[in-house]
This record gives sequence, C-alpha cells and structure tokens, in this order.
Amino acid sequence: MLPLSLLLACLPAAQALSWGYAPVIRKSSSMQSRKVDDGPSPAEVAAILEASSSVDAYAKKPDCFRRAVDLVQGRCTELETNEAERVKAALSMTLCEIATAEDHSPPLECVHFQSEIANNGDISPGKCVSALSRSAQYWSSYSGYLREVAQLCFAFHRWNDIDTAREVHRNATVETIAVLRYMSDREKRMQASWNESSAVLNGMRAILDRLHSSTAAIDVASSVVTDKLSLALKEMTGAYKVV
Repeated sequence: MLPLSLLLACLPAAQALSWGYAPVIRKSSSMQSRKVDDGPSPAEVAAILEASSSVDAYAKKPDCFRRAVDLVQGRCTELETNEAERVKAALSMTLCEIATAEDHSPPLECVHFQSEIANNGDISPGKCVSALSRSAQYWSSYSGYLREVAQLCFAFHRWNDIDTAREVHRNATVETIAVLRYMSDREKRMQASWNESSAVLNGMRAILDRLHSSTAAIDVASSVVTDKLSLALKEMTGAYKVV
C-alpha cells in the first residue's frame, strides 16, 4: 500500500486532469441545448451581467489579459466543443495573472500557453495544469479562469444573439416603414384620383344641367312657334274661305 503522504502528493495532479474540466462541460452542453430565440432566464441575465463586469475589468488590466479575452471571444464556438482549447484559454489567463506578480514566475511547462504565443495547437495542456496544481494559489486562479471562460463565451453568444435580434428588429422596422410609406403614397394617389374624378363628375353634372335648361327653353320656343304657325294657318284658311 502506498504511504499516505504519497497519496496526498498525487491528489492535486489527479484533480488537475479531471475535476477542473467537468463544470465547463456541463455549462457548454446547457448552452448548446438552449434555443437562440429563447428569452434569457434570470440565471442567464446574472451570468451576462457578471461576464460584462469581467470584460470591463479586463479592459483596465494589462495587455496580456486583453489579448487573452480577445482570443476567447474569437474562438468561443470552438471552445464550446473542445475541452482542451478551453483549458488552454484558462491557462493563458492564469499566466497573465502570474506575470503581474513581480515575485512569481510561471512554470516552465506553461511557457507555450502565454497569450503572446498564439500557436500552441499541438501542445497538450496536461503538464502545465499539473504544474499549476502544485501551487494552491495557481490552482485557485486556474480553476476560476476555467469557469470564467465558459461564462465569457456564454455572455458573448448572448450579446451576439441580442445584436442579431436588434438587427432583425431594425430591418423589420425599416420594411414596415417602407410599407406604411407606400400605403400612404397610394392613399394620396387614390385621393387625388378621387378628387379628379369628382371634379369631372361635377363638370358633367353642370353640363347636363345646362343641357336640361337649354332643352326646356327650346321646348318653350317650339311651343310658341307652333302656336303662332297654327294661328297664322287658321287666319289664312279663314281668308281663303271668304274669297
């Protein structure tokens, strides 16, 4: 049987290779299971606000942190499905924190995971994680950043969803305004056509009224002429009979 002291010495390394990853996997699977168009839950809102505060805080930190956060933001889709890449991102942020301390230096096993070095795709993070596990302070920082990577990516995705929703809403609003403007212009054109038609009808009514008046005058004149002709004819007939 192994001595108790040896078991205790091996425990942090074993934790470094297993325990630190599990919360991120559950976080990632829950993020993938939610639909894009679902509204944020209270827990999601709290996570977004917390991540927003973290991003604001990183903006005030040295360039190393800003580069690390930029890398996280640009690779969130990959980080959600690639556990090793999440670990590497957390390592980069942990090394940034170690670099800010004047009396501390990062383990040699972790030099490839500094945020200044972008090409570490073929390097396994296991040795660096094991090296960090030998220090309670380093391990605490790494564990916190591993959780924060998932929170940051979750917030970045939700921000993208919000931006997409705003863009869709803006486009829908622009299209609605265009339709309303078209309907308003069509209504104005229809009103103008109706006014023109009404003016034409009024003109035709006036012409008909004048025609009716003219017809009535002609009827009166015809009646008078007819009466005069009839009277003249009677007079001529009477004169002829006398002769």
